[in-house]
Amino acid sequence: EAKAQRSEIWPILKRITSYGGVFENGRKNFYAPYFTSAVPAEVDPYVDGMILGQGVRLRSGPSVDFRIAGVVSFEVVKILDDNAPEATIKGETYPWVKIQLANGTEGFVFGKFVGRPIDFRAGFEKQGDGVWRMVFLLAGD
Repeated sequence: EAKAQRSEIWPILKRITSYGGVFENGRKNFYAPYFTSAVPAEVDPYVDGMILGQGVRLRSGPSVDFRIAGVVSFEVVKILDDNAPEATIKGETYPWVKIQLANGTEGFVFGKFVGRPIDFRAGFEKQGDGVWRMVFLLAGD
């Protein structure tokens, strides 16, 4: 049981479900995170990402020490580099992600606030006994 509690799956499921999801098929299926089900057709899942928050700070460099170059909210962005240094902010560790906005502005966003259509996603199905079961967990295409 202790080994199961240390499994790498729990942080993945926590991140996936923290963004909410969508119900389908008469509320018998639930897919998370929400943005993987709501991706506009023009989004390239290998290049584009989505800002997952309101008022997310766009910084001129990969650290909170850099100036704020703008603020973004729930929009599609081009991911230029997601291998920038990691940082821990408020107990959460993510890499900084270099992005480009639709207007061409470039900057860095804390990785917690960037999602990709090909990130981990999960599907859950309500069984006949009323219990929800995970029916898939995948990443990539």
